[in-house]
Amino acid sequence: MKKIVEKILNSKKILIISHENPDGDAVGSTLGLYFGLKKLNKRVVPVLPNKVPQIYSFLEGAELIKTDFNPKDIDVAIILDCSDIGRVESLKKKLMKIPIKINIDHHPSNFSFGELNFIDPTSSSTSELVLKLLNELNVEVDKSIANPLYVGIMTDTGSFRFPNTTLKTFEAATYLVRHGAEASYLAKMVYNMKPLKALKILGRALEKLKKKDHLIYSVLLLSDFEEFDASEEDAEGAVEFLNKSREADVAVLLKERRKNYFKVSMRSKDSVDVKKIAMKFGGGGHINAAGFEIEGEPEEIIESIIKEIKVERSNRDN
Repeated sequence: MKKIVEKILNSKKILIISHENPDGDAVGSTLGLYFGLKKLNKRVVPVLPNKVPQIYSFLEGAELIKTDFNPKDIDVAIILDCSDIGRVESLKKKLMKIPIKINIDHHPSNFSFGELNFIDPTSSSTSELVLKLLNELNVEVDKSIANPLYVGIMTDTGSFRFPNTTLKTFEAATYLVRHGAEASYLAKMVYNMKPLKALKILGRALEKLKKKDHLIYSVLLLSDFEEFDASEEDAEGAVEFLNKSREADVAVLLKERRKNYFKVSMRSKDSVDVKKIAMKFGGGGHINAAGFEIEGEPEEIIESIIKEIKVERSNRDN
């Protein structure tokens, strides 16, 4: 941490970047760190490879986040919430031109790809780690910082329900509320302000719900999204809803991105480590929340996942 603090303090222009298809932690940690470094009078360039999802566009500063950057004159790149530099694949070539890359992440599968790394798998979220960094930098946290960091923690813990929620998580959330985070307002904006098309796509996922062994799953095809004029973003949170079933240990949602090419989101209860399963398919994540991308027929993909679940269970029992 000391070397990271020194490098930031000695830098003039800093890039902050997080992963493609950003979630609440990616957006929240990016904005929280952006406003924090601005307090140190740094020139800061906040970037996400894709536009900020509509669900998080209410956050102060969301409109400042760019989708591209010029590496010229950037001293340091701070890469947030990326277990692998491939998570920013579309901007990777430009990123590699920056001399120092600081990797801040909480994924257990992180490859420590930065010149400097701050990796803590016991942390609930990257937003929690950004708060630690800002405290080390002696940044005075205010509402502009507290709100996005709270959103990052709230969303990555499933509103403080997931097993990654610890005493440290509650302490961080308490600190942020004391420093301006509007907990009730943020929860309302993230969870209770969905457009009608998002509810319709959730309904379609529930309508197509199936169960095999101890797995419950649904498949959203391109035609489903087209019918409701919805995007993949509108299916955000649907897999968490599927995971509410008491009749299954694992919930899986397949979202078709192009013909027979799917983004697979997996959630589990305590009994199955879906991160290990996702890594078998080139993905990653956490014990109870993980994902990957794959080409194939939906039913064949599901059968492959079931096979790996059985292997994971067998290895655990042995």
